Amino acid sequence: MRIFKSTFLAFVAVFVLGSVFCLQGAEARPHIIFHVEHVKLTAPGRAAVSGYFENTGDRTAYAKEIQYDLTVSNPNGGIIYQNPSIHQHTNVKVAPNQKVHHTFQLKDSQIPRYKHRYHWHIGNVRTHWHTNK
Repeated sequence: MRIFKSTFLAFVAVFVLGSVFCLQGAEARPHIIFHVEHVKLTAPGRAAVSGYFENTGDRTAYAKEIQYDLTVSNPNGGIIYQNPSIHQHTNVKVAPNQKVHHTFQLKDSQIPRYKHRYHWHIGNVRTHWHTNK
């Protein structure tokens, strides 16, 4: 009976300690992603990238920086404009399980004047966030 009792107590101790360590990893944490909805060539040298920040975490945070690769092409697949973009110091506050719409204005002399149909693609989107403003 003593062996059973000591084995049972050891099992309970391991279970309790394991539970405590598992619960420590479940702290509140934000997770912000930028989703692009539209890219518009507004004028020669200017474009607008519209979308929204989404926080799928459970803590409010600020989107600090976003990086992405933008490609604009004509319907035949010819590239009109291609460039990696970085927007720093955005400081957009996003609450847990919320979406916040935002538009980035691009200024680049390489953005052409283009009045015809075009397709856009955003790749390698990386959003950096922080819990402090």
